[in-house]
Amino acid sequence: MALPSVVPQILPYYICVVDEGDYRVVSLDHAHSLLREYQQREGIDMEQLPSQSLPSDGNEKYEKTIMKSGDKIFYKFMKRIAACQEQILRYSWSGEPLFLTCPTSDVTELPTCSHCGAQRIFEFQLMPALVSILRSANLGLSVEFGTVLIYTCEKSCWPRNQQTPMEEFCIVQEDPDELLFK
Repeated sequence: MALPSVVPQILPYYICVVDEGDYRVVSLDHAHSLLREYQQREGIDMEQLPSQSLPSDGNEKYEKTIMKSGDKIFYKFMKRIAACQEQILRYSWSGEPLFLTCPTSDVTELPTCSHCGAQRIFEFQLMPALVSILRSANLGLSVEFGTVLIYTCEKSCWPRNQQTPMEEFCIVQEDPDELLFK
């Protein structure tokens, strides 16, 4: 079916899918074997070293640092994507979105499905890295966003004989730095 020329067309891309957990699990086996090798070669017990070199009264506590920006939500976002900053999409059916900025009231007041009336749930989000790789088939199209949260029908309804996609609900969170570029 031919689309009218006024409809923006984005060039397709292949997406490599990787589970987020695969990025967070880092094997330390190699580091441990190097440490054991060092201890044997030098005759040092690394477990005893910190307690010998630091005077302690036994009540040592961790210090919490204050974020320079003071934006806890943005910090959480950046910390979570740090393992794979080039990710363009996060999928989590009925999961929790990763907010870029403080969520507004439209997140708590989601409209119901326009077809069956069921609640909408979070399904996936488009990430900031996607902006830099989007190319349009019709020249001149420019897309800017921080993240786009997509909420879909919890029943995944689809009317019989419907050829067009169902309308879903999107929340666009702007890039917090976007004001600096205007």
